[in-house]
Amino acid sequence: MFPTYLRRYAELLLKQGINLHSDQALLISGEAEHSELAEAIAEVARELKAGSVTIVLQDPLRAAEWISKDDCFEARVQYRRLLNSIDPIVRVGGAHISLRGMSHPVLFQSLSEEHPEAFAAYMEGYDEARQVFRRFGINAGRCPWLVASAPTHGWAKQVFPNLGVEDALTALWDDVFEITGVKDDAFLEHAKQVDEQLHERAQFLNGLKIEGLHIFGGGSDFHIKLSDQARWGGGSKETIHGQSFQANIPSFEAFTTPDARTANGKLVMSRPFLAQDVLVEDLSLEFESGRVVHFDASSGVEMFERLLALDEGASRIGEVALVGLDSPIAQRKRMYCHTLLDENARCHIALGSAYISQIAQGRQLNTDQLTAIGVNRSLHHTDMMFSSDKTGVVAHTFDGRYVPIIRNGNWVQEE
Repeated sequence: MFPTYLRRYAELLLKQGINLHSDQALLISGEAEHSELAEAIAEVARELKAGSVTIVLQDPLRAAEWISKDDCFEARVQYRRLLNSIDPIVRVGGAHISLRGMSHPVLFQSLSEEHPEAFAAYMEGYDEARQVFRRFGINAGRCPWLVASAPTHGWAKQVFPNLGVEDALTALWDDVFEITGVKDDAFLEHAKQVDEQLHERAQFLNGLKIEGLHIFGGGSDFHIKLSDQARWGGGSKETIHGQSFQANIPSFEAFTTPDARTANGKLVMSRPFLAQDVLVEDLSLEFESGRVVHFDASSGVEMFERLLALDEGASRIGEVALVGLDSPIAQRKRMYCHTLLDENARCHIALGSAYISQIAQGRQLNTDQLTAIGVNRSLHHTDMMFSSDKTGVVAHTFDGRYVPIIRNGNWVQEE
């Protein structure tokens, strides 16, 4: 059944994900081990009469070779081909599918510690490519885009360490197929139903007119405010050209752009997460006037310190997202060591850049106007998960009400 499910997964990414139009250019990026999925997507895209299909797959072992030689120049240009492919996609309003799943999960952990300067140069090249697409493709609303999971042998062994390599990969693919619904013959209809539920949750939150959030439980006691122009989103959205698309598959979150200047208190992460390909575990953050002023972690400390120092907005929050324990990913009670899956199992924040799309008329505002309402800017956007069955989230509305949203990790609206 694997070929059938892989084909359905490719269809899901193209039809429900980026909603590929005929004659639209498509860029597929990822790692070398993603080639089977990338080719499956390309095949379906050609059947849908895509204008052009470009596949750019990075080889992490080649990058690691240059980093281990402390060759900062060669390390930095490893993402040059991706950058050169992004430019024309943005120019013509093409679509971009980014496949995520590390084939060598611990490779960069050691390299970042042993060759920090070359690794930093490598990440600068990655950030440059990502920032071009984020600024001109995502925030400007020119391009439909999608982040999707792509299982690899190395990643699978992280998730299923007690299985053999091939059995682990089969098990991980099986989870991805289950979570995304492609085992169901009516998988596209299933995806539309999930999308409708996410829109309903966002509509509920927008209807509250939330001024601030109080997050508590599990060691957290944290407050953050929203501007009156902040909007909650969930599920599919549209480009400036009116093309509907879904940016993440799977997705079970309702998210918004907070006022980055107003974060105060302690927030304890409930899951490990990746910061520039390095695993950070047992993180707790303390905020004052919007900034991280102290943190503790059991691993990934040096990388997290570098992340916070990356630029002016690196230590401020760009996103707050709510996810209930009804999420199919949460229900599996598994740690995936993969941002897309883990962030859709738990409520989370992102340090770094904010989504202008979650500000009313955000694309019409200039930089000074966005800054004036607390929209954060940074070269990075790093998600980290904080909720558990002990977590509560209460909204304080502009009209003075206190409304429970999350109780014991679940949506109060749906209790």
